[in-house]
Amino acid sequence: MAQNTNSLVIGLLAILAHVLFNEAWSQPGSCKGKASQTAGLYCNYGANEGYTLFSVLRGTGVYLIDNDGNLLWEWKEPDNFNGVKILFTEKGTLIRNLCYDTPKCAGNGALIREYDWDNNIVWQYYRPGAHHDIVLLPDGRLLLSVILADGTESLIKVKPDYKNWNRDWQSIRPGEGGTIEWEWRVKDHVVPAGEDPANYPGLFHVASYKRLNALDFHPLRKEILMSFNSYNELVVIGDTSTTQEAAQEYGNIRYRWGNPANYNMPGEIKTSGQHNSHWIKESEFGYHYGSEKENGVGDILWFNNLHDRVDQIRPATQGNHHTGEYFLEDGIFGPADTSWSYDFQGKFDDGRQSSAQRLPNGNTLIAFSNQGVFIEITPDGDIVWKYISPFCTIGEGSEPKTRPDYIRQWNEVTCEELGFLKSGYYFNLTRYSANYAGFKGKSFLSPLKPLVPLPSN
Repeated sequence: MAQNTNSLVIGLLAILAHVLFNEAWSQPGSCKGKASQTAGLYCNYGANEGYTLFSVLRGTGVYLIDNDGNLLWEWKEPDNFNGVKILFTEKGTLIRNLCYDTPKCAGNGALIREYDWDNNIVWQYYRPGAHHDIVLLPDGRLLLSVILADGTESLIKVKPDYKNWNRDWQSIRPGEGGTIEWEWRVKDHVVPAGEDPANYPGLFHVASYKRLNALDFHPLRKEILMSFNSYNELVVIGDTSTTQEAAQEYGNIRYRWGNPANYNMPGEIKTSGQHNSHWIKESEFGYHYGSEKENGVGDILWFNNLHDRVDQIRPATQGNHHTGEYFLEDGIFGPADTSWSYDFQGKFDDGRQSSAQRLPNGNTLIAFSNQGVFIEITPDGDIVWKYISPFCTIGEGSEPKTRPDYIRQWNEVTCEELGFLKSGYYFNLTRYSANYAGFKGKSFLSPLKPLVPLPSN
């Protein structure tokens, strides 16, 4: 009897210790993970509901996890191409731009592929010079950034042709699989030679504006947002109906922010090396956002890499910021400063890629590319969810068609110590609502298991 009692007491103490340990593990601000942990879920304390989609920049897989770190679904590139941007559509397909004709796979993504839920390729399109970002427009067309033969930047809208596309990537020719219905070019909007750029804030001071690394479309304002990180600037242009209109005044810059020196005005550089600039929209990824004050609907959010911040601004407009016209104050586009920032200097280190997403509970989901760290923070900067990707990546200049993703275990040493370049590289991280239309009728893996198996004790 005494032996049974002792066993019961020991068992209860073990359960209590386990509960207390895991309770402390999940408290805000104490998100340190478990002993010897180097990957996987570190904490989940009231994270916004939904499923998180990510991929390794120089990897072949795309992974969907829940807030507990369980793997819900995955896609594996059948030809082992590495990829850049990933989009999960409302019809339940995955779109990704792939590093088809470059071994470096930094932001290049000339081959666009669409996969169904079962990883079958249902469409592909090849456009030499396409790079970095993709936007799926409300009408089903794709907005792409393309470097032209002369090295200057442009945008195109492509209408996919799901009936006539080349299924053989080895013989695919430029343009097969879609029709270019619209084009906009930087070089059509340049300050006249010898003129002062301060007199032309709606034009680029040089044609060689480069590193167009982020795109977004505002469905209400009918505008396109671009990030030129080599020139430390966010730029907004009007969407036009035709290529001819895009080359004229209507395609000029409507708004710009970050570096007034680009139009020869005084002022400090407010953003540098930035990525993932986008508008916070009323409805996106299956989420419906509430209070503007809480969530900043209509504001611009981005990852300000070289300033070690995630930043948010509300562009200065006349009247309602959803529809009002932009204006200059003393020759400069406002606001004078950000409306919200998360300063991660000394906490995380990231000079490349990375992303940020506003969630409907007011929190912000952030991916730190170089470290493979994903966090959700409150408006005050408290971490309520943290996940470290278990994937490692090889270095630049490596052949992208031959290497599968390498996944390390829970307590395995860092990627660098294993001989890899980094813990990943992550271009964009997106959380989708569980009610998102793309998940309707879809089944997840069963039983659910974490990407990184949890320790037994």
